[in-house]
Amino acid sequence: MYDHELRSSLESLQESETVEKAKRCVLQDNLSTVLDLAGILAMPLQTLDDVKRMVATTAQWFVLGRCKPALEVFREGLSALGVLRAAKEHPDSFRPLFCDLPEKLTAERIEKLFQAKTSPPGSSKAVTESLVLSRWSDYLQDVEDEETGITLSDILFFTTGCRVLPQREIPVTVEFLDELPSRFPTANTCSSILRLPVVHQAYESFKADLTFGILNARGFGTA
Repeated sequence: MYDHELRSSLESLQESETVEKAKRCVLQDNLSTVLDLAGILAMPLQTLDDVKRMVATTAQWFVLGRCKPALEVFREGLSALGVLRAAKEHPDSFRPLFCDLPEKLTAERIEKLFQAKTSPPGSSKAVTESLVLSRWSDYLQDVEDEETGITLSDILFFTTGCRVLPQREIPVTVEFLDELPSRFPTANTCSSILRLPVVHQAYESFKADLTFGILNARGFGTA
């Protein structure tokens, strides 16, 4: 289940020690909304086995049930021209067309993808931003070398909400927290903007605070 918040809520529900605790868990806004959409909210909870059935049914609906109508339409479209039959008969030949292996993230790839929006050359801000970008480049290399405790995928997710690069490349912008004396990075995932702090006097503190901010974000993009 790719939705980490929902997965965490279902795990908490499943681990409930009593039915009463499970009922309180069900009333949480995020979980009750999903249960209502799945048509499971009214399911009676009288035993812990009922709780487990609710969790299993919800997970099955979220992973399979929601996409079933779209999948059927997709299958009908493929069948119209005989593609579905051919794919079943020759799966190895069709696999490269339907399955994609995510591009491996590297420090160099992230640095090229994240384009900096800098101040005019010669300004005091431009000098500071140039130093931050140099540290940013070193930081990406440290992340790739597994020296920070996070991955390049964590950085991409924090900034864009994507764990892997999508087929259609997304423009990502690096901005600077010139007007906000924050030690930690922030991001706007809707616009794919990463904002880097400019207050650090040393690379090690820059590295530590970026790592802390990304790892401890309340949700992607918010440190």
